[in-house]
Amino acid sequence: MIVDNGLAWAVNRCAGTSNDVTSIGVGTGTTAAQTTDTALLTEVMPAGGSTRNAAAGTSPTATKRRYIMNMTTAQGNGNDFTEVGLFLASSAGTMITRAVHAAYTKSITISVKYQIDITFGRV
Repeated sequence: MIVDNGLAWAVNRCAGTSNDVTSIGVGTGTTAAQTTDTALLTEVMPAGGSTRNAAAGTSPTATKRRYIMNMTTAQGNGNDFTEVGLFLASSAGTMITRAVHAAYTKSITISVKYQIDITFGRV
């Protein structure tokens, strides 16, 4: 879900006054996403410390922006991940999207790829 701050970001991005997404955050919160969300409920930094994993942005079509983040087998182990969001900074910063998904327990035998697409269309 694109949250309220994400809508403002899209307008500012069109005006050339906002930067692109830099990071994807993950967490263990299970409350449904709301348009008013400004952060993940229970964010976990996969590599430890205080920074999120970087997001690589591409435009696979004229109306789609795609962001991909990879978590290695050494990152985030022992967590039951359930939420993900796009951010404008590697720590703190504005959250653009938030989604809640089925839980999975991260272990050293699992590498994870998150892909978030923002598709633009007519209403």
